[in-house]
Amino acid sequence: MLFATLMACPVSARAGPSPSGGEAASWIALALLPHDIGLVFPRVALSEPTLSLGYTIQIPVTDNKRHRVLGGLDLNPMWEGHRARGRLGYRFGWHYPFFGLAIVADKTGVAFAPEVGVRLTKESPIHEPKFGAHFIVRADVPVEADELRAVSVLFGWSMF
Repeated sequence: MLFATLMACPVSARAGPSPSGGEAASWIALALLPHDIGLVFPRVALSEPTLSLGYTIQIPVTDNKRHRVLGGLDLNPMWEGHRARGRLGYRFGWHYPFFGLAIVADKTGVAFAPEVGVRLTKESPIHEPKFGAHFIVRADVPVEADELRAVSVLFGWSMF
């Protein structure tokens, strides 16, 4: 994740002289901060939402950045059995709305995680990454149970 964040820094910062110490430190700090912060509402306890911290990397697979492969780690420190979860999926978006589908795995098994979101800031060209904010609602549907396990409501940021 740190490598991907550093690689996302502006071309001007990568080409030629090395970035200044302060600039490099700010990129490292951005890589360590959660990319999504929000609440998970478990189906069995809707009145007891838990904190969710997400670390996500998105890799555009087309020049226009509409199609992206993503990987991530979700930390839910208070959701018993689902405290750390890996996520791998696909996201499609244009201008402001985006949609995605991921496979989520933790010690309880595998689940589908469809999502819908909206970008709150304007898109930037891929060669000039800029800070972007977004809002996501994501469902959690276990493969074997075929029922909704939880809904997450997240606010986050990205560099694309």
